[in-house]
Amino acid sequence: TPIVSMAISNEPDPIVALGTSSGIIQVISINDSSKPQRLLKWHIDQVKAISFNHNDTYLISGGLEKVLVYWQLDTQKQQFLPRLNGCISKITLNANNEELLELIINLNDDEMDIEYLVLSTVDLTSRLNVNGLRPKFQTPLNTIEKDKKRLIRQQNNLTNDTITKIKHDYTSNFEINQYSKLVYVPNGAYLQAYDPIKNEQEFVTTAAPTIQSGKVRNEVLIQDPSIELFAFSHDGKWMCSFDYVPTPELDHLLSSKDIKYSLKFWKYVQKPLDNTNGNNDGTTISNVNGHWELSTKIVNPHDPGVPIVSMIPAPESYYGGLGFLTADNKGGLRLWRPRVPKEIYKKIGKDTSNLKLQQTAWTLRKYRN
Repeated sequence: TPIVSMAISNEPDPIVALGTSSGIIQVISINDSSKPQRLLKWHIDQVKAISFNHNDTYLISGGLEKVLVYWQLDTQKQQFLPRLNGCISKITLNANNEELLELIINLNDDEMDIEYLVLSTVDLTSRLNVNGLRPKFQTPLNTIEKDKKRLIRQQNNLTNDTITKIKHDYTSNFEINQYSKLVYVPNGAYLQAYDPIKNEQEFVTTAAPTIQSGKVRNEVLIQDPSIELFAFSHDGKWMCSFDYVPTPELDHLLSSKDIKYSLKFWKYVQKPLDNTNGNNDGTTISNVNGHWELSTKIVNPHDPGVPIVSMIPAPESYYGGLGFLTADNKGGLRLWRPRVPKEIYKKIGKDTSNLKLQQTAWTLRKYRN
């Protein structure tokens, strides 16, 4: 089968690893032809990227399955980092730091949307994630481009102005946080915070946990959760998100068509920064450097099998703006508001840099079907 990737080891007796379009990896010795060729089999599609680690004990491969595979060459045992954001097109081990692994990931088929990911080889956790805006359009842009080319072939008298007016809904959902002034764009199970002033990504947060277990070879069949709606309170310090989780179809379960809906309420936790000109304790609070912490999760908020189709924050005149109104596709309305915590749960302590977080629970206050 065609060879689509190649890697050469660093040892004195070098070996070559060839990734093929069928998913088989061939390992061949260069100087010693008596050594038999080895075949590493796990991938079921193109092995687009392959690399040896620094001491040549491991071979690292990736491809269309969105799974990073570690091959221990002595034992041929495998380790997996499943369910990355796209096809792995390049793997590079950092020459100056053996603990860092660099990946280039194609997020779509036309290879125009690229993500750069830096992983730790020790625990395989992300150290850096860099990409441009990743909006999820109502109509895929490649569909619009195909229709445009089709119309050009059918009618040669079309002008460019007429072609660009093809009626497709290519809008995308996004929200601007009033507190941090960052643009939030949902994409699958993730929310990307983007700074329009700096023109760079600030961070990516997981609002719906992806499935990391199961039959790794069939990872391509698992659908990730998807964030459908989200909104911020008027002060920008609370976020409400609605997502759905489809049941995996790996084991042909009777409930494979069931969908679990979740409504989540998030509190923005500010991150203290060292600053001698700040507060009396030598810290200051940044409105950008922080993270979202889950406060309350409600499963099937509008009854099982009923999705939420609209969500708006409460006006400032109602309970200081702390509230969200949700509507489902059957005409039902729900009003959600935080419950005032008891005195024992309020922030305590004199050291403002080490306070216990206020345990706030969001509950249903009013509903109408």
